[in-house]
Amino acid sequence: MKIRQVLFGCASYVPGVYELVAAHTGGTNSARYCYSVWLRHVAMAHRHGLSTYPRVVAELGPGDSLGTGLAALISGCDTYCALDVVRYGSTGRNLAIFDELVALFRAKADIPGPDEFP
Repeated sequence: MKIRQVLFGCASYVPGVYELVAAHTGGTNSARYCYSVWLRHVAMAHRHGLSTYPRVVAELGPGDSLGTGLAALISGCDTYCALDVVRYGSTGRNLAIFDELVALFRAKADIPGPDEFP
């Protein structure tokens, strides 16, 4: 076992320390990224003859935001369940992403391509 991992694990129990030193999870803090991920999943489901209007969506490890789940809800999903061990997201950031997602869906924006989100 590495000493750094042990020290980090111990420090994570001190209030506020984890938020200062923990790395974020990546692209889910971008509404365009979440829009892209969700619509790519919908497009893949369509190509394989699956429903493109799921009633329930569950996401393991949503990351920095609930953006992909919010995109699912905006596009007609009835229920979204996000499961994560660590709470990375914030209410303020999720609300901002929601507003950005609504604008993307209203504009019927193209799905960002692999040049933007490979």
